[in-house]
Amino acid sequence: INSKFYLSEKFIYLKKKIENLSKFIRSPEIKRLLSFGISIHHAGLPKKERIIIETLFKKGLINILISTTTLAWGVNLPTNIVIIKGTTFYSPEKFSWIERPPLDIIQMMGRAGRGRHFKNSEGFLITSIKNVNFYTKLFNQQTPIESNLLAVIPDFINIEVSKKRIVNLKNALNWFLKSFFWIRLKRSILKNFPDLLRYTGPNLTTNLKNLFIGQSLNELISCGLVVCSHEEIIYCTPLGMVSSEFMISHDTMLVFLLKIKPSFSIDDLLFLFSMCMEVKSLQIKNNESIELEKLENLSFFPVKTKSDTLKYKINVLFQAYIGNLKIQNLSLAADSVFVGKIGSRFFRAFFEISIYKRWASLAHIALQIYFAVKNRCWPGKSLINSSMKLTLTSKFLKIINEINS
Repeated sequence: INSKFYLSEKFIYLKKKIENLSKFIRSPEIKRLLSFGISIHHAGLPKKERIIIETLFKKGLINILISTTTLAWGVNLPTNIVIIKGTTFYSPEKFSWIERPPLDIIQMMGRAGRGRHFKNSEGFLITSIKNVNFYTKLFNQQTPIESNLLAVIPDFINIEVSKKRIVNLKNALNWFLKSFFWIRLKRSILKNFPDLLRYTGPNLTTNLKNLFIGQSLNELISCGLVVCSHEEIIYCTPLGMVSSEFMISHDTMLVFLLKIKPSFSIDDLLFLFSMCMEVKSLQIKNNESIELEKLENLSFFPVKTKSDTLKYKINVLFQAYIGNLKIQNLSLAADSVFVGKIGSRFFRAFFEISIYKRWASLAHIALQIYFAVKNRCWPGKSLINSSMKLTLTSKFLKIINEINS
């Protein structure tokens, strides 16, 4: 009888604790789930609500927590059981559903049993049959980690030069020697080609270093991002500073310099944005044409490119992102967010380039588009209408529009 009384008292205490904290949560769905000891967690929640949910989970007031991968990497929340439902995710860069990186899976699975109170913890992974052998080996064997620096060496060197961590060729070579890519490359050569280093000696490593750094510097110089003096001193140009600050690739900056004109209109800037390398990875699918046409009809500016081109899709999705248009296709919705985030950096950088070139009219247009992306509201449209369209009915939105007009 005493044990039952203790459990009932504890249950009442926990229920009151949840009720007190749930007052600070806006979402009625999460409030309802909390009463059952269940909650959700993702990056889209307000910071205050995320902290409350994490605190309740740590104290054991939440027994089941459904979360995205952000929880696995961002917060240390040990648990008794981890269930990973599916190992694929949609990648806008590759325009397809791909397998999650092995490190992500290991990190998420490692949440089980980290606490001192969990002695026998379990992890469950739900995946397709073709991947069973791969994940079995992943958990039983160590997989080597490789570097992806090779594809972005010029951009990283430009960042280091802009921060003045690389000021000459010697600094650049020393920076490259300390990179994980060079360490893996050297070990790979020693392991697979031991005789090669024996006969060539230090000449091979010196030539490889000069090849990677020299080629990267030549690409940056040709794009106008850095300048190298006769004394091998490396300077960053104003364009290089813009590229570094807003994470614009040197290939995209080269497109800017070749195509940009002071007489550009908003249509021209939108067309130029569709040519940047950061969004070139998107592809066109046949089942998207109908919805893209619907979105084009709702676009703020006319789309002048052909409907079967990638530039058309990028332009339509970018305008859909700014206009807060509802997209039914999930992959298109993800692509729209991807394009919108890149567009924010692109037009902010374009504004800085226009200021540097002393093109006032173009700077004004670029700044207008940047604020449109940031506020997700086109110039001349009601910002209240844009930010509250998800919470207000069409009747009230109509009244707001009439007042503004």
